[in-house]
Amino acid sequence: MTDRDDADRQELQSNLELLLTADANVATGNFNHLGWNLQAGGGDASWTSRIGSVHETCHFELNQSTAFGAFLMAQAYLTRELGTPTQMLKLQGLADRCQNCHEIFATLQSLLISEDNDISRAAFVDAYPDYVDWLWQGEKLIEGLSGKFTRIAHVGH
Repeated sequence: MTDRDDADRQELQSNLELLLTADANVATGNFNHLGWNLQAGGGDASWTSRIGSVHETCHFELNQSTAFGAFLMAQAYLTRELGTPTQMLKLQGLADRCQNCHEIFATLQSLLISEDNDISRAAFVDAYPDYVDWLWQGEKLIEGLSGKFTRIAHVGH
């Protein structure tokens, strides 16, 4: 068994434990332009695992569907393979330039998609106060649009 297999097994065990505990841990995740990690939410906050999973998936989808995203992925591969400070700085610069776009898209999309699972805006805001500004900016982009499909489709444009 490889170190990666052990790490994957540990991460899965950790996530299962969080989902089954009574501790109200809010899910957290991160996306590195090549993939993502998710720490599951637990207890009363286990619903945040859905939000976190969809949110990180949205980052991936945005990279997969845009030219800038493809460029970010190429730079991420170079950074992973070469690991030089210059490559890391280039990747960080690219990521910084698209952070608002990525976070607005992933934040609003994850909430719009998760609303079908009775996840409210108020609960989202309570769990993720650092994302309120991105949520508000995304809501401004779809203001006046009524159909759910139209609202979801419009966020990415």
